[in-house]
Amino acid sequence: ITIRLPDETTEIPIPAEIAPQPLTAPTVDVEKLTENRESLIRTATAPVVHLSTVTAGGDDAFVPVTRAGRGPQYGSAVHQILESFVHRPDEAPGEGQIAAVLERHLEREAAAEEIESIVTGISRLTDSAVWERLAGSDCRFTEVPVVVRESDAVRSGSIDLIFKHEAGWELIDYKTDAATTDEDMAKLKDHYGLQLAQYARDWHAATGLPVIRAGIWLFGVGALVPIDLAKQSAIDRTTTYR
Repeated sequence: ITIRLPDETTEIPIPAEIAPQPLTAPTVDVEKLTENRESLIRTATAPVVHLSTVTAGGDDAFVPVTRAGRGPQYGSAVHQILESFVHRPDEAPGEGQIAAVLERHLEREAAAEEIESIVTGISRLTDSAVWERLAGSDCRFTEVPVVVRESDAVRSGSIDLIFKHEAGWELIDYKTDAATTDEDMAKLKDHYGLQLAQYARDWHAATGLPVIRAGIWLFGVGALVPIDLAKQSAIDRTTTYR
C-alpha cells in the first residue's frame, strides 16, 4: 500500500480582526405608537353592523292591543304548540301536553282557563279556511329565521308559517292580541302590516318565489286579518323596524 503525502503544507488564511461596532438603541416615537394603538382599539370596538328586528313598524306612539293579561310568555307557548301541530296535524295536543308547554314558558302551574283557551284556539284554527288551504299543502315551513344584511345593517326576524297551495305561497303570522272590534283589526293591520310585507319581500329575495297572500291569524278569536301586500310594498321601505 502506497500513501502519498502532499509536498507542501497548505496555509489557511486568518481573517483580520474586526473592531466591534458601538450599539445604538433605535429611536422610538412613543406618541405615534400610542396613536396607532388607540386607532386599532377604536377600529376593533366600532360596530360593524347595526342590528334590528322585524317585529313591527310604523308609528312609535302606537300601543299594541292588549293580550288579555296573558303576556308574551303565553304567546311563545302558543307559537311552540302550533309549530308542532302544523307538522303533525293528525296529533292534536292534549290538555296534558298543552299544560306542560305552558308551564315551561310561564314558569308556574298553568291555569285551567289558559289550557282551555289553547284547546279552543286550536279548534278554531282547524275549522278555518286557512287550515283547509294548509291541509292541501305538501310544502310548509314554520318558524323560518330571516336574516338580511342591508348596507351596514342586519335585520332579523322569524316567519311563523309559510306554505304553498294551488294559488301560490301564503304567509301567516300568529298573534295572541285580544282584538275583537273593527277598530282593533285596523290597528293590527297598521301595526303589523309592514312586518309581514317585509317578510314576504325577504322570502321572495331568498327563494325567488313570490308570496301571493299574507295575513295575521288572531289565535284568541280565530280570525284571519288579511294584509294587502301590494299596498304595503308601496310604503317607503326606509321605515325603521323595531
